[in-house]
Amino acid sequence: MFSDEKPIIGLIQIYSVDNQLSQCIEGQAVTFIRYQFSSSSAESSVLVVAKRVSFNCTKLFINQLGPEAYFSHTTSLNNSLFYSSSQMDYPFQIICSIKLGLIYIVTKFGYLNVCDLKTGCSLIRNYHMINDCILKANLDHQTETPLIITCKGTILTLRFKFNKFLEHIQNLSKKSIYKRISRYLLSVDKQVTKL
Repeated sequence: MFSDEKPIIGLIQIYSVDNQLSQCIEGQAVTFIRYQFSSSSAESSVLVVAKRVSFNCTKLFINQLGPEAYFSHTTSLNNSLFYSSSQMDYPFQIICSIKLGLIYIVTKFGYLNVCDLKTGCSLIRNYHMINDCILKANLDHQTETPLIITCKGTILTLRFKFNKFLEHIQNLSKKSIYKRISRYLLSVDKQVTKL
């Protein structure tokens, strides 16, 4: 899986239940989600793949799947996400928050990268969460942020300071992303206030 001259290589086999076909794709982390892009009239399946292509570069691919009629949002985004200085680190798991429209890419050695689901734009790079290998990561549905389990059994719950996160997005001049996330957070605030 690793050599001194080449990056870590990964092959992932995906299987279509509907078509009863399987195919191998290059990448270290993959997930399928259901999402409705603003340019589509209906929700569709989306394939999200992270692939380490060199020592310090990983590419993110977001591909809408489905019938031709809904194929108005076809993207294969090549955003470079720079990881730790470890030659052995690689994208380990992809978690998507549909409500926030965010992709969380967790690396094996405890780094987090956050991208926008609609554009693939990198929002947070190389946030070092913990000095341990990651065993599993899932979405915490209450906070819409990652819940991480390490190989030593540590459970790590990430809590975003969303006001700082929104300020950071605004500083990146990503107005549409800022509006979408702040609109969602405002609606959640209103629901909590009603309770």
